[in-house]
Amino acid sequence: MGKPWTDVFQGPDRECLHLRNVTMRYRVDGVEESSLRPQDGLIVMKGEKGEIRRQVAFYSKVITGPDGNFLAFLGLSRDVTLQREMERLKNEFVSNVSHELRTPLTSIRAYAEMLIDGEAEDPAIFRDYLSIILRETERLTRLINDILDLAKLELGRKVLHIGANVPGRIINMVVSEVSEAAQKKQINIQTHGTDSLMAAELDPDLFRQGVKNLLDNAVKFSSEGGSIMVSLKSGETDYRVEVSDNGPGIAQEDQKWLFNKFFRVESTLHQETGGTGLGLALVRQIAMVHGGTVSAVSELGKGATFTLTFPLRGAKL
Repeated sequence: MGKPWTDVFQGPDRECLHLRNVTMRYRVDGVEESSLRPQDGLIVMKGEKGEIRRQVAFYSKVITGPDGNFLAFLGLSRDVTLQREMERLKNEFVSNVSHELRTPLTSIRAYAEMLIDGEAEDPAIFRDYLSIILRETERLTRLINDILDLAKLELGRKVLHIGANVPGRIINMVVSEVSEAAQKKQINIQTHGTDSLMAAELDPDLFRQGVKNLLDNAVKFSSEGGSIMVSLKSGETDYRVEVSDNGPGIAQEDQKWLFNKFFRVESTLHQETGGTGLGLALVRQIAMVHGGTVSAVSELGKGATFTLTFPLRGAKL
């Protein structure tokens, strides 16, 4: 009682933001009084390293009776930490999507304008320009499809077709699909346990997409002449799909962000390979809708192993 708001809320680990000071007028026993008080504001509570731990919005006003006499001060506070974080993530998502869309569109426009201006009279150059436009269009299509699939999974709007399927057969099919890209880099893909006829309850299209995203990454980030191992291991209640490579590996500080949307490792090799940064986020959502998990273990210079763990009986939907 009797303390200014800032004295109450300000502290070594707390910061008052967006204070809006308003002179509040009221009457006490018929005598007009006034008080300069913040009408609303935000209290930011920080941790030892300065990170934001909690955000609390507050609002205050004077309550008076019909005769204008003072009755009480009202103070209302509300924890808005989750709301502010969701707003930050939404803005970050929109910014990232805009950037990822702008890049291929810029290339498509530039090469289309050069074709219109007649800068590719040579048939070989003409074909190269068209190939670039096609490649960027396919990149744009993949990005939009990933965004739509991810949104449907997160919102629970994706129609699932879960039934008895053989994971080993689907894995072998995916290995065949990526074999051409692997051969171009002379990468040897080996499989272990994928000849098992063990059946599990899963959505075959989503399962295939999850495994393919992991295998595509392994091929993309492996060096020329590298090797990849794809293993299927089963237990009494669950089974695991492991995709291991002998690529450059992932730093420890980056591993906790791997499955976040649009996160990409900041290294020369990873930047040169391109990508939307949505593949692993999609894998995580695919695992979640099956009641499973995805994890990664890696050391710099020693490759990486990604593991999908699914229950044999499927998720309870």
